[in-house]
Amino acid sequence: MSFLQPALLWLLPLILLPILIHLINQRRHRTVQWGAMMFLLSAKKMNKGMARLRQVLIMTARMLVVAGLLFAVCRPIASGWFGALAGGRPETVIVLLDRSSSMQVQQFETGRTKVSSGLGKILDMLTTIGYDGEVVLIDSNSLTARNLPAPESLRDIEEYRATASGGDIPRLLEAGMEYVTNNTTGRTDIWLCSDSQQEDWDADSGRWGTLRDSFSRLEGVRFQILNYADPPEENLSVRVDSVQRFESGDQAEVIIDLTIRRASPGGQDEIPLEFVVNGVRSVATVEIDQAEAKLVGHKIAVDKDIKSGWGRVELPADSNPGDNIFFFTYSRRAVQKTVLVTDDPQKVKAFKLAAEISLDRQTRAEAEVFSSGQIQEIDWKNTACIIWQTTLPGDYEARQLENFVAMGRPVIFLPPDQSDIDDTAFAGVRWTSWMEKTEGDGYELNDTWREDSDLLATSEDGIAMPLFDTSIYRYCGIEGGPIPLAAMKNGDVMLGRALSDGGGIYFLTTLPVSTHSSLARDGLVLFAMLQRAINSGLETIGNAKQMIAGTTLASTVSELAPVSTVDKTVIDGQEGSDLLPSERPFAGGIFGDEEQVIALNRPETEDHPVFLETEEVNGLFEGLDYS
Repeated sequence: MSFLQPALLWLLPLILLPILIHLINQRRHRTVQWGAMMFLLSAKKMNKGMARLRQVLIMTARMLVVAGLLFAVCRPIASGWFGALAGGRPETVIVLLDRSSSMQVQQFETGRTKVSSGLGKILDMLTTIGYDGEVVLIDSNSLTARNLPAPESLRDIEEYRATASGGDIPRLLEAGMEYVTNNTTGRTDIWLCSDSQQEDWDADSGRWGTLRDSFSRLEGVRFQILNYADPPEENLSVRVDSVQRFESGDQAEVIIDLTIRRASPGGQDEIPLEFVVNGVRSVATVEIDQAEAKLVGHKIAVDKDIKSGWGRVELPADSNPGDNIFFFTYSRRAVQKTVLVTDDPQKVKAFKLAAEISLDRQTRAEAEVFSSGQIQEIDWKNTACIIWQTTLPGDYEARQLENFVAMGRPVIFLPPDQSDIDDTAFAGVRWTSWMEKTEGDGYELNDTWREDSDLLATSEDGIAMPLFDTSIYRYCGIEGGPIPLAAMKNGDVMLGRALSDGGGIYFLTTLPVSTHSSLARDGLVLFAMLQRAINSGLETIGNAKQMIAGTTLASTVSELAPVSTVDKTVIDGQEGSDLLPSERPFAGGIFGDEEQVIALNRPETEDHPVFLETEEVNGLFEGLDYS
């Protein structure tokens, strides 16, 4: 049992208050000896036992009343076995299963994954209450209802195949709600098995308020939450940061940069890494004595005649096998092409100059400027990134940009002139009106911004972006709630990202000109931000691509053959995999055919997950029947 106001439990000693009052009242009366009292005392002794029992009962009742009031104020919540059993047997059981990569962590005591332990616990609970009906299973990958004839069927799926995808818990709950509303489920228990990872639960999203309102209107629905928010013990994760192919004379080599992270301090100092490139194995050793270690510029020779290929890097086994392998592809770099759409080239001049610089000496960089009337001339197929500084796109242009983003490529929107702002929105976001600083040095930015990932992330050597030096004099407001990557102290967004399953959709609310900001003058923030966006788009161009498992873009691998996967049913091109086409977009691995090869990997947040506190989870389900 838990409490919503546990701090008030410190008042429990107040249950002794009736005893204290009784003792004080006894001291108020003075004893006076009187001869005739001897007869009364003799009579009182005959009834002394019953009187004392009556006093004890009255005192106990008073103490229980005080204790009951205190417990009511503390708002107790039935949880665990007691909470599940107290509500009686349901008519329908729905299991919502989080199958994100972090749910593959193995528990030290049992060696079972969080997925396996959760399903086993649900089976035990249903057996205890005598439920023998149908179980509806909905997992975070498929989001489709799977009807199991009896609870015992959960044993057959306890060991789900490892997944490399993230999760979307609000969408998983929406799928459960759709099943309840579309079927006559009666008294329904919804079991949610997850590890409460912040990125997957999206606790700050407005979707949670809608979910609570919708579920509160459904009668007879009760939630049971199995929360496996324990961080992995003695776990290492590996992630490849960069892969480049170089030719020199008659030789060719692949140069790899990677990062190893450790979940907790301690552990071994030397980590053996196994590399497999085009089926050829090699081993390297990395020393780690802090939270992370980097291997930079590791060279592996490849056949010069093979212009593109694939590989993987693997750590020794530990508590989470899901983050021990990272897959990569390589090829000759495509032209680094950026398109800028504007009717005033001076407003994007700084972006054009930054886009014409390539950090890779073997990659040629190009930047082309198109007016709003030349959009049909854009080479969408070979463009890595688009800068859009004009009115938000209409029907035809919007469909082109949506397809561009669906290919995994980014677009950065810059605000147009006030006269060009209308009600048009893209990805749910629209421009409002310009704000101008009339006095002082400019709008102040928040001291913190999104440093763990995305365009403003801290560099690989631990250096933060110098965003605190940036000055904003004019900016345009936006509506639609993009995720703020950087904001001003007044709460308005400076750089935001709209929700997308493909490439990034970014909104920069100021312009890189001297009258609007210092972005062009300082240069570093603008250059790093743009280069990161371009590089993310380059990974999707050519016949060797990198994608994130579980996204819409990754669905293309369902039609490709597995080459190498996490569970190693296929290794080095051998046949015999039982990985179904519908499962491939969620699995880490290499998939390809004669025309292309694609590497699927887990999201970066799965390598260093942050979990919600219990109080935060309680807040998300506030007002609903849950334990």
